[in-house]
Amino acid sequence: MTESKIREDKEAMLLLLEDAEMAKRLLSEQQSTRRRIRKLLDDTDFDYVLTADKFIEINESLLDKTMRLTVDLVRGSGRELAKVDFVVLVGGSSRMCGLKSKLENIFKKDVITSIKADEDVARGAALLAAANYNDPDAPNIFLREVTSVDLGVGADEHGTDR
Repeated sequence: MTESKIREDKEAMLLLLEDAEMAKRLLSEQQSTRRRIRKLLDDTDFDYVLTADKFIEINESLLDKTMRLTVDLVRGSGRELAKVDFVVLVGGSSRMCGLKSKLENIFKKDVITSIKADEDVARGAALLAAANYNDPDAPNIFLREVTSVDLGVGADEHGTDR
């Protein structure tokens, strides 16, 4: 089983990508994970062990790019890194191993990760819906959108940033 054979097989790539996502999630909570993809290619199973350190090494350039974008975003808003009061990580990939420590290095403060984003997003959506529809049972609160647009980074089909 070679890398080029795997890359040519769309089903094998899909299986590998799905398993890589699972490994990433597991490594946000533990130092290593043993994985097995049954019948990845030509009825051959693929077994591997991935450590958090190896995962960080593999993703180092992406993490560094994320840090550069974060610094640019903060400075572009007219703020200094030292004057940011809190750094809060919420949601999916924010749990990725290596991200928190890199942010703590550039902001020189602890990063808050204790918020249960999935639950809080659902609560916020419910509160917003209740407020928008003047539900008499809704709590008397004021809701303000802090970020009304997605602050994502993407690439076009040529791999260039946008």
